[in-house]
Amino acid sequence: MLSSKICLIILDGWGIGREDFTNAIYQAQTPYIEEIKKFYPMTTLQASGIAVGLPFSEPGNSEVGHLTLGTGQILYQYPVRISQSISNKTFFHNPAFELVINHTIQNHSALHLIGLFSSAVVHSSYEHLLALIDLARQHNLPHVYLHLFTDGRDSSPYAAKELLPQLLTDLKDRGTGQLASIAGRFYGMDRDKNYDRTRKVYDAIVQGKGTIIKDPVLYLEYNYKKGITDEFIPPALVGDPQDPRSVKLIQDNDGLIFFNFREERMRQLVEPFVFPEFNKFPIKRFSNLKIATMTQYHKSFPTAVAFPPQKITTCLAKVLSEYKKRQLHLAESEKYAHVTYFFDGLKEKPYPGEFWVIVPSVKTLHLEDYPELAAPQISQRLLQAFEEGVYDFILVNYANGDLIGHTGDIEAGKEAAEVIDKQLAKVVPTGMEQGYTFLITADHGNLERMANPFTGEKETSHDTSLVPFYFVDKRFRLPQPRTKAQIKSIERESGGMLADVSPTILTLFGLPVPREMTGQSLLPLLGIF
Repeated sequence: MLSSKICLIILDGWGIGREDFTNAIYQAQTPYIEEIKKFYPMTTLQASGIAVGLPFSEPGNSEVGHLTLGTGQILYQYPVRISQSISNKTFFHNPAFELVINHTIQNHSALHLIGLFSSAVVHSSYEHLLALIDLARQHNLPHVYLHLFTDGRDSSPYAAKELLPQLLTDLKDRGTGQLASIAGRFYGMDRDKNYDRTRKVYDAIVQGKGTIIKDPVLYLEYNYKKGITDEFIPPALVGDPQDPRSVKLIQDNDGLIFFNFREERMRQLVEPFVFPEFNKFPIKRFSNLKIATMTQYHKSFPTAVAFPPQKITTCLAKVLSEYKKRQLHLAESEKYAHVTYFFDGLKEKPYPGEFWVIVPSVKTLHLEDYPELAAPQISQRLLQAFEEGVYDFILVNYANGDLIGHTGDIEAGKEAAEVIDKQLAKVVPTGMEQGYTFLITADHGNLERMANPFTGEKETSHDTSLVPFYFVDKRFRLPQPRTKAQIKSIERESGGMLADVSPTILTLFGLPVPREMTGQSLLPLLGIF
């Protein structure tokens, strides 16, 4: 069975969860998705842990999800590679780290460790931070300063209140390292060119501008009482409020290690340190800094890179391009990198015959007030693409499940689920009339668990849930609807993994599956041959 036109819809952050108060999808009214479950081939996919190259039991995320979907293979992700190097001790002889450490020794200067401070392993790892501190201790570095960004997005909104005392204890036990500044990731890890946010962190750790606090734990509690969660903690320097000279700023001759392994959310902060011509805000002209990044944040950055990217030789977009298939990759700007760079195997430019269309995302601190996000505009452009009739393959991402799931607002989550259902009811029947086969899946879970089922506390992080895979083609509509029991039985068991999606698409097109794609076609499992 072949298809001449295929549309892959990724419902970002849409997993299969418990049927209770924690699940925004379950509580929402989603009649069209329920119809799909009753009448079309379906299964579930693994989207977390080792199935996407992450540590066991680690929730998936949009980056690895789209990378795995697009490449059709399991690639060991940075956290696994880095943790393995810690286990086998090669981490402690990494040339990039040694370059920076030797620089600080020769110049009698300070080492600054900069990155996300989180209990989750999405952008960074607490294990990796401790390993860097251990590395500094092995070299007897006297001046090691930590500039940390609290999470509250991939972890619970108040996770720092438990993790920070643990860090202070670990630093004391090691006798190395000092917390020099703290700020929410909203300021330190913006990726949308909001340089006013980046400037607040830069001015704090370079210029010494901002609040000076003596006790960072009390500072967190102070902000919590004001309704400010970890993600939005205002930048502050740790020192003696009566003595501004007590703060530990980045100085000439210092060494910097940015320890996030995820690339895109550290680029803005690194730019003013590596580009003398940087002009988004006033910067200090440093002399003789030595900088290393955990991974390659950008090819243009003149920094040492501890863990360079893996070489990916093929992906779905490349194969389709080679066979002259015209492609459209469509998303809102918050998911721009995911349907382009990550889905295309870390390639920064489209392949021949591949077109990228990005709809602007809503710009607000309170996404919960806009649960529809850019979904209607995405659907409008998708319908236009159907009318144009020139695309063999369309990839579209609806961001609502992920972005609203991160707010922890379950009422907004329910609205987001209903918005998605309405969009699917609008675009899928129209696309089928134009001859498209629809594959609908997700990159990871989030919206299906927005509260702790035991405590009721809000949850904003991703989940390890299975994700759905629906095959919607009018040629394969079932004559009789599935029962609820049959649907539940399918949803309880894993039928495949994200790496299976690209081989399935190529099989549907009647194209050969590259040997590098280790995923398997899902068509036999679905009863489609």
